[in-house]
Amino acid sequence: METFAYVVVALVGLPSLFHLLRRLGARREPTPPQEFVNDVYEAAFLTAGPGRVADTVLAVLATEERIEIRDPGLVALRDFEPRDPVEAAFLDAFRATPTSALHWLRIAVMRSAAVQTIGDSLAARGLAVRPGDPRPRSRRGLPLAVTGLVLCAWALFVPIMAIPLAIYGFVALLLNIGKPLRKITTEGRIALVSYRRAHESATDTAHLVALHGRARIADRDLYLRLTNASGPGSRHQYSSTTPDPGLLFAATVTWCGGGTDHSSCGGSSCGSSPDSGWSSGGSSGGGGCSSGSSSCGGGSSSSCGSSSGGSSCGGGGGSSCGSSS
Repeated sequence: METFAYVVVALVGLPSLFHLLRRLGARREPTPPQEFVNDVYEAAFLTAGPGRVADTVLAVLATEERIEIRDPGLVALRDFEPRDPVEAAFLDAFRATPTSALHWLRIAVMRSAAVQTIGDSLAARGLAVRPGDPRPRSRRGLPLAVTGLVLCAWALFVPIMAIPLAIYGFVALLLNIGKPLRKITTEGRIALVSYRRAHESATDTAHLVALHGRARIADRDLYLRLTNASGPGSRHQYSSTTPDPGLLFAATVTWCGGGTDHSSCGGSSCGSSPDSGWSSGGSSGGGGCSSGSSSCGGGSSSSCGSSSGGSSCGGGGGSSCGSSS
C-alpha cells in the first residue's frame, strides 16, 4: 500500500505543485490595462464569431435598402458607398464572387480580411483566444492544485488515503481535459458585458443583431432569408449559380464560425455557438465556413460530412454541413 501511495502522490502531487508555482509566478506579472470593445462589429465577433459579424452587416445593409435580398435568396446591389471595412468587404465579395446568392456572399464576408482582422485585433488585446494558442489559465486550476497537494500530504502519513487521492486525481484530470476551449477570455467577457450595458437601450439593427442575433430583426422576411442562407441545404438552392469552391475559398482563414471546438475547417477554426466557447448572445449562432475538402457546421447542434466535391458549412442554430460529389 505504501508503494501505491508513493506512486499516486507523485502522479498527483507533481502536476499540482507545478501548476501552483506557475500560478504564483503569474501573479507577479503586471496587470494589463482594461481593454474595451471598440465598435459593434467587435461586439458581434465576441458574441458569436465571424458569422454574427456577417449577419450584422447584411441585416444593416438590407434594412437601409442599400442592398435588396430577393427570393430565393439572391442579392441585388443598390446605391452603395461603404462606410467601414466590413461593408467594403461585402462590396468586394459581391464584385468578386461569381454568384449573387446570399449564402455564398455571407461566407465570403466571414472569410474576408476585414472580418479576420477583427479577430486578430481582439486576440492581440487579450479579449479573444486565437485558434492554436495555448489554453488560457483556468480559474478552477488553482483550487484543484491546492486540494491535490493537501491530499498528497495526507496520503504520505496515511497510505490508505492514496485510494481517494487517486480518484480525486482522475476526476481533476477529467475536469481539465473535458473543459471546452473558450474563444473569449475573461477580459473579453468583462469588456462585452460593459458594452452590452452601455448599449442595452439601443434599438438600431446593428446592435440588435450583433448582441442578440437574427431573431431580433424586425423584418421577418429578412430574418427568414438570412436564416435560410445560413441553414442546412442553403448552398444547394442555387445550382446554376454555385461558384467554384477553389475560387471562392482560396485563402486560408484563422477565424471561423460554427462547430463545437477549434476544430479544423480547411485551415481555419470553427466555433461560434454560445455553448462552444463564444459568449452567449441571441438565438442565432455564428455561422460557418468552407474550404477545400473539409467542413464544419455551426449552431447548437451540427453535423459534418465531406466527399470529393468540396464542402461547406453553414451557421445558425441547429445547422448542418455536408458535401456532395
